[in-house]
Amino acid sequence: MITFWNNITREGLDKVFSYSTTSYYDALSSIVVYDDNDNDKLAPESQYGGVLLEHFRNRIKTYDTKVKSDYQ
Repeated sequence: MITFWNNITREGLDKVFSYSTTSYYDALSSIVVYDDNDNDKLAPESQYGGVLLEHFRNRIKTYDTKVKSDYQ
């Protein structure tokens, strides 16, 4: 499944992002994050990459496999 979120803000960041994720068996398998100018925000040169990756790491670590995700 491919899911898109547009105009997402993160606490402490002054930027608006668009996310695209794919899921496999109800777990994230890939994540793409762009800003409103179509810049890749997970690229190595992105000032937001580390913060965004940490956000997704925390979400994946705390994912409750006994409860269905937001995709269902």
